[in-house]
Amino acid sequence: FNTLGMSDLKTGFPTFQSYGTTPAEMNGNGSADIEAVMYSENESQPLVQGPNYRSRSTGTAPEAAIAASTAKQPRGNNLGTFFGAFLPVTLSIFGVILFLRIGWIVGQAGVLQSIAMIVMGYSCAYLTFLSVSAISTNGMIQGGGAYYTISRCLGPEFGGSIGCIFYLANVTAAAMYLLGGAEALTELFPGIQFINSTHWSNVVLATIVHVVLVGIALIGADLFARFALIFFILLMMSIVSTILSMLFQGAPMTLGVDGHPGYFHHFSLSRLHENSGPGYLNTPPLSSTTPDYRFVFAIFFPAITGIMAGANMSGDLRKPEKSIPKGTGYAITLSGVVYVLLVILLGGCFDRSVLLWNTQVLSDVTWLKLALFVPGELCSLFASALSSIVGSARVLQAVGADELIFIFTPFQHGSGKSKEPRRAICLTFVLIQGFIFMGSLDAIAPFNTLSFLLSYGVTNLACFVSDVAGVPNFRPSFRYFSWPTTLLGFLVCVGLMFFINLVWTAIMLVLFLVVMFVIHYTAPTNTWGDITQALIFHQVRKYLLRLDESKEHVKFWRPSFLHLMNNPRSHHNMIHFINHLKKGGLYFLGHVTVGGFEEGAQTQAQLRDEYQQYIKGSGIKAFPDLVLAPSIRAGVQGLLYSCGLGGLRPNCVLLDMWEPKQPTEPILTYFSDDKPKAKLAAIKALQGFDELSSEPGIDLHTYCDIARDCVLVGKNIFIGRNFNRLNSGILNGYQPKAANPEEYTRKALFVSSSIMRKWWPIKPKATIDVWVRDPVDEGRHIVLLLAHVLRMVGIWHKNSHVRVLSIVQSRDMIITRRSLLQKILISARIEAFIKIVAIEDESLEKCGGVAQERTSSSSRRHAPVTEPQGIEMPYTNLDEANKLRIRNNIMTNHSMDTAVVFLAIPPPPEQPDGDEQWLNHLDIISEGLPPILMVHGLQQVITTEL
Repeated sequence: FNTLGMSDLKTGFPTFQSYGTTPAEMNGNGSADIEAVMYSENESQPLVQGPNYRSRSTGTAPEAAIAASTAKQPRGNNLGTFFGAFLPVTLSIFGVILFLRIGWIVGQAGVLQSIAMIVMGYSCAYLTFLSVSAISTNGMIQGGGAYYTISRCLGPEFGGSIGCIFYLANVTAAAMYLLGGAEALTELFPGIQFINSTHWSNVVLATIVHVVLVGIALIGADLFARFALIFFILLMMSIVSTILSMLFQGAPMTLGVDGHPGYFHHFSLSRLHENSGPGYLNTPPLSSTTPDYRFVFAIFFPAITGIMAGANMSGDLRKPEKSIPKGTGYAITLSGVVYVLLVILLGGCFDRSVLLWNTQVLSDVTWLKLALFVPGELCSLFASALSSIVGSARVLQAVGADELIFIFTPFQHGSGKSKEPRRAICLTFVLIQGFIFMGSLDAIAPFNTLSFLLSYGVTNLACFVSDVAGVPNFRPSFRYFSWPTTLLGFLVCVGLMFFINLVWTAIMLVLFLVVMFVIHYTAPTNTWGDITQALIFHQVRKYLLRLDESKEHVKFWRPSFLHLMNNPRSHHNMIHFINHLKKGGLYFLGHVTVGGFEEGAQTQAQLRDEYQQYIKGSGIKAFPDLVLAPSIRAGVQGLLYSCGLGGLRPNCVLLDMWEPKQPTEPILTYFSDDKPKAKLAAIKALQGFDELSSEPGIDLHTYCDIARDCVLVGKNIFIGRNFNRLNSGILNGYQPKAANPEEYTRKALFVSSSIMRKWWPIKPKATIDVWVRDPVDEGRHIVLLLAHVLRMVGIWHKNSHVRVLSIVQSRDMIITRRSLLQKILISARIEAFIKIVAIEDESLEKCGGVAQERTSSSSRRHAPVTEPQGIEMPYTNLDEANKLRIRNNIMTNHSMDTAVVFLAIPPPPEQPDGDEQWLNHLDIISEGLPPILMVHGLQQVITTEL
């Protein structure tokens, strides 16, 4: 973080210093001169506010807390800006392309197109550098560099995918540098080519150097820093000597090779003009392909892919937030100037034939070639390889530490106090060696280019979304960026990928997506917090404000539920059913805890966590809504008014059928025995409610008061019963107990093969029954629509159909009732079978007997009702309770094997005097049926208008 002067403290503005305050930076009192933000070991949030922070309770500075926090910060190495960022970036940029391909690139593309390549490449590099600097100054970057920044911004899916791509990019870069070094050795010292094959000679030499560099990497990054300084000195000596040689070399030199004569001349504008245009030819190192601009750019781009080398070393930097922007910026600027200067000098000093055929053109023109140029060339190539080896191992170690991909988990362990990634280095050695066997750096360069471009593009994307999401915690101290620069950087990277090679770009993106999906479905839950949540919040808030409740229309009505419950253990089957029935609507699990605010606050927080875990574990799409209230009814009233947000509010309230005592044991018949994994997951999700004490049961008058409150606020009332009988297996292997030949037919398919012949029966579909008592009643509309909505769900649509059933007193009314129902279904555009049942066709004697038998069952909960006076009594002379018993018996006979039943019911009584009778009637009509949902609709839900 930027450090302000002490005078700023007097103005009231806080002053911050980046993490890593050393004892030398503290004054004699043991406190820092400026405030320091201290971070805990595993979090990026401030742990304490620095030495000048005063505790609210004691008013003293928590020096002990600072010392303890500082002691907890493990730092493997204390590399500064120059050694930890500037040197790795510089050595990675000034590598194989500079020494072996820059002359060939100028010869093929010409001076103007070469400069255009530099502008294109460095535009991408600078834009990415701005994004990396912004992210790195927004918090402490741990080991992993680009992977760490992307994963903590965009989440594990993006981060893990790009981590794998970035790891492979560094692996291929190391192989490319090693093969380039081997090529330089064989051309500079032909005598060491002891194998009569250029390919295998390069492979053997690269392997030998590879083993040596891996040994250095295994020792540690501190040793690498010592070597890096020597490499940097030799590198700068070679570059400076080459530039001075081209500027001040006097006499012309013959540098042509293989029968292609050419000369070095003193710099002239006329020769620069001659070499300004392109001259693409099939020359070494190519074998059979004539290059074009895109191919040559793909060869050139690895020359600037070292800009992330400093970020890769973030685990070894003392202050990565400060070192990465400075070191990387200086290195990019220096390398860009050097590349432009070399392109101009090469175009103005050499014949084109020399540039095309002599890959050692820089070496041949340099004074004291063996003393100045060759050591710098070889050291730069092998230092770039060493940087890539160490950087890629750090990335692999970080990916393994996050346990995103199980095959990388063993590589998270480090060795020694510095946590050196020696296991990761060993795997990296194997992969690099595999690429070395390709034997040509030009074959690896395009893949390396695309890998780095994808990594840079996603890095820019991470910074872009962090900025546009308006997250308060995204406040980097590096200010020289904006969302247009990050977006432009992303577009430039992606555009260059498609420009270079469309096919390989598509392959890279497919690989990226495959790894992303693997991580999404297999990686464990993490607590990083990714930017996608902020983006979702930003978009949801924007559209929620635009969702106007006054513009709601019946054409777009869909059920959204507030499910009132005391414990999910006794509502599990119904919860899963409503999760299907809502079909794109909202689903709230409402729970009321009786008690005071102070004593219930902690319990509510724990209960909310249990509900969240249950929702996630059971796979439903719902929101918990918990309230504290002095009574159940008061809590429900609060939920009725407050549940939801803006235009997203429930329009249906679901109650379980009133019982004196609700069951608390889990009912899991929804999961059939042929799905043990789903059943086990449900049981595990319910374990959190084992210790939850059930709320006290409510009396029938309170229950009816809640129903009246729902009517008062215009909510549709749903009452569910018998959902302990719900079984999803009925949709997969439905076998009716009493098959009706008129409705259920068993067809067969004859399957013929050379091995066997057998008959495969086609199973009949389950049914969704809708019982309509009075077709004129508007309540029929909502139950018809609900059956249709349920069948829109995949498993219900495939394995069920809707039946609309109605009861009439005599068979003379069947045709009239059927015709009326057909008109209703046609106007509502709902597909369903129609079945009309006449009471006179049923056994009234049996109905009376059943009614008499069930009276005792009902009387245990309600007041006794009048018994039928005999089986000869006409239906019209029976009281309402016995009429309901007869209807219940008919419904039971015709819907015993159905999956679920929908039934329209009358509203709750306006006065409490009728509460007992209303509940008694509901109990009688639903007794013994399959899972039944009784609905009283208050809203128009079907329209025949466009």
